Amino acid sequence: MGNARTDDLVALCEGASLTESGVAHDPAATYSNSALYRENAILRQSFEFAVAILKYTDGLSEQRRWLLNQIQRSGCSIGANVKEAQNAESLKDFIHKMKIALKEADETEYWYHLLAATKDRATDPSLIERLQSILRILNKIISTAKKRSETIR
Repeated sequence: MGNARTDDLVALCEGASLTESGVAHDPAATYSNSALYRENAILRQSFEFAVAILKYTDGLSEQRRWLLNQIQRSGCSIGANVKEAQNAESLKDFIHKMKIALKEADETEYWYHLLAATKDRATDPSLIERLQSILRILNKIISTAKKRSETIR
């Protein structure tokens, strides 16, 4: 059985079917009920990544509880910052929030590699693949937004 945090998050995915790895299949039923966000790839990917991180860290030994907390916080923070950026007050604010999401993704990568090095948990190449995809998308979004902000000036 999963831990309370993971179970609570999965409970939020009402109506979504889950894959064997516990990642929600139906993104519209998971990360937002708003039609405005249903086709937003970075919102979907970052939410599904957060669910995958929670599932991956489920059952980590209590000796490394601090490490579990670190990777869960940074892994879940990516999507929270991306979501917050959707309601930015300005383009500058949007870029700032996306940069925070990028920093959280980088931090998550660090914690993942540290966790893998401690051999407390088997590595999961799909997590790194997902994270690399999120990093590429965030970098592209930030780059495009910066170019757009320069043309506005």
